[in-house]
Amino acid sequence: MGSLFLYPQQETKPKQFSALLYIVIICLGHFLAYRLALVPVQLEAVVIFSAILFYPILKFPRCGIYLLFCSLPLIPHFRRLYYLIYDRPALDPLIVFGDILSMYVFAALFFSLYKRQKSYREIQRYCIIIFLYFLYVIARAFIFNSSGFDGIVNLRFYAPQVLLFFAGIAFGENFKMHKNLWAVTVIVGIIACLYGLKQLYFGYSEAEKIWFSQISFRSLFIAGHARPFSFFQSPAAFADYLQLSLLGVLFLTFHSSFSRKLFSLVLLCFFSYGIIITSVRSNWAGLGISLFVWFVLLPAKSTHKRILLVSVIIFSVILLQFLESKIQNHQTVYNQPVFITDDTEDELIQLLVFDRVSAITDPFSENSVQHRLSLWKELFAISATPYYAILGRGTGSLNADSLYITYLAEFGYPGMIFITLLVLLFIKTGLNLFDNSDNNKTKLLAKVITTFNITFALINLTGTHIHSFPGDTYFWFWNGVLIKLAIVCKYRRSNIETSVNS
Repeated sequence: MGSLFLYPQQETKPKQFSALLYIVIICLGHFLAYRLALVPVQLEAVVIFSAILFYPILKFPRCGIYLLFCSLPLIPHFRRLYYLIYDRPALDPLIVFGDILSMYVFAALFFSLYKRQKSYREIQRYCIIIFLYFLYVIARAFIFNSSGFDGIVNLRFYAPQVLLFFAGIAFGENFKMHKNLWAVTVIVGIIACLYGLKQLYFGYSEAEKIWFSQISFRSLFIAGHARPFSFFQSPAAFADYLQLSLLGVLFLTFHSSFSRKLFSLVLLCFFSYGIIITSVRSNWAGLGISLFVWFVLLPAKSTHKRILLVSVIIFSVILLQFLESKIQNHQTVYNQPVFITDDTEDELIQLLVFDRVSAITDPFSENSVQHRLSLWKELFAISATPYYAILGRGTGSLNADSLYITYLAEFGYPGMIFITLLVLLFIKTGLNLFDNSDNNKTKLLAKVITTFNITFALINLTGTHIHSFPGDTYFWFWNGVLIKLAIVCKYRRSNIETSVNS
C-alpha cells in the first residue's frame, strides 16, 4: 500500500484505452503516409499550413514577419510545380497564402498595438486613416463594383497587405529585425538572380513550359520570346525584387557591420544586370532613379536643390517616354504567347533558349506608350461623369498601367487623390526624418525607405508596382516602420526641448 502513495503515477490505464490509442495512431499514420505519397491539392496545402501556423504566429508574430519575407518569393515557383501533377485551377488558392499570414500577424499584434500606441496620438491617427482605407477597399469589392465577382477576386491586390502597415508600426524600433529583413532580401535576391540567369542561358523547367501553355500573359513575351522571371509571378515582379535587393545592398553597405565595399559593388552590378535582362523598362528607369536619389538627391540638404533635382528626374522620365513613343512609330509590336505541343518542343527550346539573348535587347516592342496615353485620355473623359468621378468602378475593374490612373478608374478622383497624397506624405516624412534624426540607424533606415518610396512613386506612373509582391509587402510594412520612427523621434525631441526649457 505504501508504494501506491509513493508512486501514484505508476497506476496502469485500462487496456481498452491503450487499444484505442494504438488504433488512432495507426489511422493517423496511414493518413499521413497517404498524403506524403499523394501530394495534396493546393487548397488542402493552404488549409494544412494555415492550421499549423495559426498558433505559432499568434504567439510569435515576429516569426510571422520573417516567414512572410522568406516564403512569398517562392510561392509562384511552388504553384508552377503543382502543374506537373494537377491542372491549373481557375482560382489558385496558393496565392492567398501570404494574405493569410498577413492577417495572422495583424491579429497577433492587434491588442498589444492598441495598448502601446495610446501615448502617441499621431500614430493612432495614421492607423485610423489606413484602417478606414482598408475597410473602404473591402466595401468597394462588394458594393457598386462593376466587375462583379472579379472585383472580389482582385481584392487581394489591394487589401490584405495593407495590414502590414500595422506590423511596421509595432516593430518600428526593432533595428536588429530591420537589418535581418534587408539581409534576407539580398540573399533571396542573389538566388533569384542566379535562377533568372539560368532561365536566360539554359532554358526553362518542365513546370514553366507547362505554365507557358496555360496562360494568356502577353507581356511575358517580347517578339515571341519569354523574358526571365526567375521564380516570381512575372518579369516585373522579378525586376521589382532585384530593385529592392539593390537597396538592401546599399543599406547593409552603409551599416556599420557590413564593411566589404568591393563585395557590395559586385552585388550592385550583379543586381543591375539582373534588372536589365528582365527588359522591364520602368525598372530600368527605377535603377537609375534609386542610385540618383541615394547618392545625389538625399545628400543635398537644401530644399531648393532637392526640388530642382526631382524636377530633373521627372523631366528625364517624361523625355524618355516621349522618345520611346517616337521609336515605336517605326516598329511592329509582337506579343504572341507560346503554346507547347510535342511537335513544337524542339522549336520552343530553340525559341526560349538559344535565341533568348537577342530578344532581350528589344524591350521597346512590348507595350506602346501611345496605347497607354490613349487609354488614359479615355479614362479622364469617362471620369468627367459625376458617378465615375466620385465612386469609380470598384476593385479589379481596370488596370490602366499606372497606379494613379488605376485608382482613378476604380475609386474615382477621391481614390487617386488619396493614394497620391499618401505616397507624397510618406516621402515627406522620410525626408524630415533623414534630415533631423541624430540616430545613425534611424537615419540610414529613413534613407533606404525614402529611396524606395521615391523610386516606386515614379515608376508607378507607368505601372502598378505596389499591387502585388514584392511591392505591396515592402511598401506597407516599411512605411509603417517609417511612421513609427518619425513620430517617436518627434516626441523625443519635444521632450528634450521641454526638459531643457524647464
